[in-house]
Amino acid sequence: MRINKKLIAIKAHYFCLLGSHSTVLPFVMVMATQLGVPVSVSGTLNASSLIIVLFFKPIIATIADTFPSLRRTIFLVTMCVSSVSLGCIYFVPSMQDIPRLHGQLVSVTQLMNFSDPTYLFSGKSLDSKKSAKNYGECYMISAVDCMATCTECSIHTLRFNLAPFNPTDMSLEENEMSEVLRMNMTHLSTEEPPEVMQHYLVKGLSDSSDKWQNISIECPRPEWEGPSCQGVLGRWQFWMFGGLLIVGAICVSTDISFTDAIIMDLIGKDGNYGFQRAWGTIGWGVISGLNGFLIDYWSGSSLDKNWAPAFVVFTILCLADVLLSGFFLKVPEIKSNKPVLEEVLPLLRKPHFIVFCIFTMIAGMFDGFCVYFLLLMQEDMARGTSALNNLRMLQGITLFVQCSVEAPLMFVNHWFMRRFGAQRVISLVFLLYVVRLFGLAATGAWGPIWSTLVVELLNGPCYGLGFTAVVVYAANVSPKGTNTTVQSLIGVVYESCGYALSLLLGGQMCERMGCPTMYLLLGIFSVVICLLHVGSLCLWPSLNADKKSKHTTGDQGVQDCKMDKDKQSSEIRERTCDEDCKMDKDAHISEMKESVCKKDDVIEVTRL
Repeated sequence: MRINKKLIAIKAHYFCLLGSHSTVLPFVMVMATQLGVPVSVSGTLNASSLIIVLFFKPIIATIADTFPSLRRTIFLVTMCVSSVSLGCIYFVPSMQDIPRLHGQLVSVTQLMNFSDPTYLFSGKSLDSKKSAKNYGECYMISAVDCMATCTECSIHTLRFNLAPFNPTDMSLEENEMSEVLRMNMTHLSTEEPPEVMQHYLVKGLSDSSDKWQNISIECPRPEWEGPSCQGVLGRWQFWMFGGLLIVGAICVSTDISFTDAIIMDLIGKDGNYGFQRAWGTIGWGVISGLNGFLIDYWSGSSLDKNWAPAFVVFTILCLADVLLSGFFLKVPEIKSNKPVLEEVLPLLRKPHFIVFCIFTMIAGMFDGFCVYFLLLMQEDMARGTSALNNLRMLQGITLFVQCSVEAPLMFVNHWFMRRFGAQRVISLVFLLYVVRLFGLAATGAWGPIWSTLVVELLNGPCYGLGFTAVVVYAANVSPKGTNTTVQSLIGVVYESCGYALSLLLGGQMCERMGCPTMYLLLGIFSVVICLLHVGSLCLWPSLNADKKSKHTTGDQGVQDCKMDKDKQSSEIRERTCDEDCKMDKDAHISEMKESVCKKDDVIEVTRL
């Protein structure tokens, strides 16, 4: 097997680039939730960052194509800026306080006439600023993933959720409820005023032989309410997080488009793009799996995960990537005879290219729903189960499974492109999204959390073939010297527009109806899109035509090759004929000159 040494640097760059991003980008929604940002607000924030990319990324790419000598400098600067901005996200402080309460569990099964064991948690906050509702301060109304500790019990830790409690559920007045609960309390001081006490309905706790009368609880994901509570939009941490995310999104998207353009410039339109791109997929899968394991190992039994190992891995890979790209990566310079915009604008006026961009955006939207909301659905599925202890490792394994199938398909994607063509491969990808989205809906509703790993095997062909087909088709239709601009445009359509749509819609849908229902509706929509794409290829053959592409298929490809050969032979014959005619004309003129010269000689002799 012959190794092209010129491409070793680009393979290593792709491995480090996507490997470093895998420690941050897949977990952005999860990190935002842990910081205290609601899912709907986080989705809107991420969508806004991608929309802002629409304005900045094409400008950067156009400057790079207009001034080829600056391509290398711009590329390295965006890499450094993205590394700094994404790395600083790890240092954004939490926007919410973790409530700590001390109290006891009180059985109210008989009072509420329930057949199943039912408990209330009654206690007081250890933070004076987070007092009870009757004091009119900022108080907790519910929480999930609470951890209770009891040093005097046989079982030292328990996990459960706290839900709002209404005294009318027990057919008691609030003062009567307080007296009933206080009569059942043995470890709390009876001198505490009733207004200080907080009562919550315990969810996800089965009957226990322990009385759990002297416990302390911590809830990392509370919901606050009260006049003194400050929303996330009023916190400086939120705007710091949003600013870093926006700057990072612009630079990351530009880096990836630069890298895609560099690959296509190095290997040409007939080269195997997927073979080079697969090394980035390998880096994404390997590093994300390692990252998940390190986070869970470093965090121990704490529900508030420590992201320090992810930051260390991210920093090491970013430094290696910048040094590698600065010293070894060659950024080619391809100059165009016409201005870049003048070359690209005719392409934007072609209807088949506009249709291609629309379907590219929809494919990016489907991918965004899986990228950003799958891990959130796993968070919901893990609540109240033992999987919560190793959730980050499970999420890292999910990313590894996605890439384990994606990378091999990128190595062999060249065969798919030559055999079927880029547009037919995109039709196949839409069909696979139908199966994938329906599968996620089913596993999210009924299956265990591990079943999502089986469904995500389909990410291999969905992204490994789908995104590769989009890049190859865009490279084939781009005029010479404008590959960076066209690739940047397609990257904006796929990642910025498509992902932004998924975040805007997904944030609202996931919060209001749940992720499984969201995936069910997307599965129905994907059936419609698949039929529309297949129909567009049948009714509009020019959409599947590519005047630059040599990846033709079947008998048509053979006929095209024969026609090209005949055309070339005809052109050769015409050139030969023209040369012969020219030679004949030159010879005829020479003979005429000689004849004239001879006649002149004869005339001259006669005169003499």
